[in-house]
Amino acid sequence: MTQKMSLSKIPDFHKNSYTLTMIYYNSQTIISQLTHAHLSRVIAESLIITDLSTNLILPLAIACHYHDHGWKTWEENPSTRPHTHHPLDFQEIDPTTHIKIWTQSREIATTQHPLVGYLVSKHTIYLSNLRLNNTTDKTDSTTLTKFQKNEIQHQESLRSKITRLPSQTELKKLQHYLAISDYISLMICLNTNHHETIINNTPIKIHQNNHKVTISLPLKAPLSYLLRGTSLKNKDPWTKQINIECLTE
Repeated sequence: MTQKMSLSKIPDFHKNSYTLTMIYYNSQTIISQLTHAHLSRVIAESLIITDLSTNLILPLAIACHYHDHGWKTWEENPSTRPHTHHPLDFQEIDPTTHIKIWTQSREIATTQHPLVGYLVSKHTIYLSNLRLNNTTDKTDSTTLTKFQKNEIQHQESLRSKITRLPSQTELKKLQHYLAISDYISLMICLNTNHHETIINNTPIKIHQNNHKVTISLPLKAPLSYLLRGTSLKNKDPWTKQINIECLTE
């Protein structure tokens, strides 16, 4: 690889003074996409992953950490709902804005390492496909398709800069675990009580009850995480300690 990667160099954004918003934990509590991304990194580091070399867990964790950092600028001055003046939910964002944010996420990730940028780019196509498959607007479809074609060109450029390129199988597994970690984190940040889905043939079950979250994937050990957000009522910081464990533990 062309650069060394170290988790010790990843900043803890919780120490900064951002006022970030985006994901609705409930009607009166919002959570930043950066918090969600940070949690996805913690989850990726905590999963028992036996089908990847240990040296690939680091770029996976860094990709998880930065995969939504393109939201930072938007969240500092978010678009709001006209009647409540509360920030838009991420599902309310128009495709053009989403594309700008996805592009910025890939650019930020690329500054860490071309492999990290590549993984985030692949993830943005995965996300854009979810949106593309759920739109009936022809203009939106055209915009998303054009974005994907452009992003594929960036991926080829990034691949050429990776000195020790993982195999195609390894790259797919990295993308797979990025999607899983992202999804589990998002469901927790959305305060989803119970949810079941399948990601790339992997069944996932998530159950959340007060401070306890159980997931169906194996973890190295139960983990505790301080979830941070903002109260819409008084704009004060909001925190909640959550405990995450495997269903079989």
